Amino acid sequence: MPPVADMLPDDIDALRAALAAKRAGRREAEARASGAEAMVAHLKLLIAKLKHDRFGASPERGRKLLDQMELELEELEAAASEDATVTGTAAADTGPRPASRRRPVRGPLPAHLPRERAMTPAPSACPCSVSPARNSSATCRLNAALWDRCFVMASILRKPSNEGQTKSLILSTPRGALHRE
Repeated sequence: MPPVADMLPDDIDALRAALAAKRAGRREAEARASGAEAMVAHLKLLIAKLKHDRFGASPERGRKLLDQMELELEELEAAASEDATVTGTAAADTGPRPASRRRPVRGPLPAHLPRERAMTPAPSACPCSVSPARNSSATCRLNAALWDRCFVMASILRKPSNEGQTKSLILSTPRGALHRE
C-alpha cells in the first residue's frame, strides 16, 4: 500500500479543496452526533418519567410507550457510536453513570429481629411529685434499640408497684446484660 503522502495531489488548490471537503464532512458528522446525543438525553429523561409513572392510573399505555422509547434509544445509541467511530471522536466517559441516591422508605422492623422483654415497676408517685400514682393495670411499650450495631426489639412491661418488688430494670442485649437501678 502506498504511503499517504504519495496519494495526495501535488496541486495546492486540489489540496485545499480536499481539506475543505474533509472539514465539511467532519462538521456534518459532529452535528449528527450532537443531535443524536441530545435525542438520547431527551429519551433517557422520558424513559425515567415513564418508569416513574408505570404504576399510575393506566400502566399498560405507559409500558408500551416505555418499550417503544427504549428501542428507539438503543437505535440512536448504536447510531451515535457508529458516528463516533467514523469520526474517531469516541466519548471519553462511556461507562455507566452512578444513579442518584434516594432515601429508602422506612417501614416496620422485620419480625425476625430478636425480641427482649424487660419488667419495670410502676412509679409510686405522679411524675409531677405532688400526688400519689393511681393503681393502673400493666402497660406494655415496644421500643427498637440499637445496641452494639444490632437491632433488638425491647418490650418494656410496666406493672403496678408492690412493696416487696425491686425497683430495677434489666435489659438484655446481644452481648450481655445492662442493669439499671
